[in-house]
Amino acid sequence: MRSVSVAPAVARDAFTFSFELTRTASARLDVAQRGKTLAAIYSASLPAGAESIGWNAGGFKDGTYAAVLTATDELGIVRRSVTFRIDKTPPWLRALSFRRLRFWVSEPAKIQLVVNGERVVASVRAGAFSFRHGRVRSVRIGAQDAAGNLSATLRYG
Repeated sequence: MRSVSVAPAVARDAFTFSFELTRTASARLDVAQRGKTLAAIYSASLPAGAESIGWNAGGFKDGTYAAVLTATDELGIVRRSVTFRIDKTPPWLRALSFRRLRFWVSEPAKIQLVVNGERVVASVRAGAFSFRHGRVRSVRIGAQDAAGNLSATLRYG
């Protein structure tokens, strides 16, 4: 068995796990957190080849999890794992100063800012950040995290 992968690595609820068996085996895919199995999401006897398993994490809380693939064949047992993160919480966005275009965001995010009708898109780290601009008459700003969660839109003017 080769490694197991997940796409996307961060999402609200929908993930696809992919792996390739090098020979016929019984395969089992579990979701674990801190070494404890929380759910068995797939189990089957499979021929050699590539497989993809879709999974909806709707009942799971925000956090980092591992998908653990166990393959058993006549030669023994092989385990591989990959981590992924469930994120259903939107980023928090605060205005520190609309006139100086200073803001704060709770997590890394893609920022969409409209200043005086002019649109700016930027990726920022968690914490305080700012933009340079002349006189500020109106502002609209929002943030989107890696999982696609959207912050509330802040407005000025």
